Amino acid sequence: MTEAEAGWPRIGRQLILAARSGKRVQIDTTLRVREKAMADQQVILVVDDDPMTLRVVSRLLTDTGYRVLTASDGEAAWELLQGPLQVDLLLTDVRMPRMGGAELGRRIALSRPEIPVLYMTGFALEVEWELPEDIRSTRLILKPFRSEALLERVATWVSREG
Repeated sequence: MTEAEAGWPRIGRQLILAARSGKRVQIDTTLRVREKAMADQQVILVVDDDPMTLRVVSRLLTDTGYRVLTASDGEAAWELLQGPLQVDLLLTDVRMPRMGGAELGRRIALSRPEIPVLYMTGFALEVEWELPEDIRSTRLILKPFRSEALLERVATWVSREG
């Protein structure tokens, strides 16, 4: 059964990219209305020292219906989280200057254990010593990632109770 047959309208857009060879590739960036509605009112703090990654991930999450806050490193995120800020998910890069995501995650686990932490990295082989195996196997997403993979992982963690 297709989504249309299931009664879920689709919203979004289509991207068509042209390669140098002249071949055209079509990418469907459509999101189901149901997923967008489920994401309403959930707040995600995205932390990454790479401005491009921060911008792209924030835009993807915002377009999906999440409320997104950003920080450029772990220290800035930690400062934000010292107040009464309500956050449903912390999505953080592992390697950053000042304070990395692993240290930020440890601090959050102690002070705000109700906030789930999802990690992302472009250094898969180098995070083994920074994150325990249980976290690497369940809460680590490798860069580059597909939008759908990130959204699926985010939806899984924001729906959990602490």
